[in-house]
Amino acid sequence: MKVKQLIEASWLLVVLIMAFSCCQPDEATQKEIEGELMHTVLVWAHDEANLNILIAESKELLEVIDEVKTYFVGTPAMTPRDVVDNTYSVLLTMTFESQEDLKTYLDHPAHVAFLKKHKANWDRILIYDSKDY
Repeated sequence: MKVKQLIEASWLLVVLIMAFSCCQPDEATQKEIEGELMHTVLVWAHDEANLNILIAESKELLEVIDEVKTYFVGTPAMTPRDVVDNTYSVLLTMTFESQEDLKTYLDHPAHVAFLKKHKANWDRILIYDSKDY
């Protein structure tokens, strides 16, 4: 009788371990963006020929500034919906842990140099800053 109870208890333990191990959150299933502050920049470039350079150098910039927690650089998805603005050239979104980190990014010599180099190639720029709710 004790052997049968031990086997049943072992199976129950295995089932519980499997159930709880598959339900633990991990980075692959995370949906919420990390960071307390999001800085989104939309750029309308008047010279589309240099767009690949702008995108590549944007990614390089965001990689070298430690205060940038996460980032995304993209172009319009051209989704055919009336409410979607597909007129911009490049979108950059980055997250920061604090407003101080955003200020450090904005004042960083690499960011200042990036703006100086690329600013003349923009027809328009629009920026949205938002905080975690």
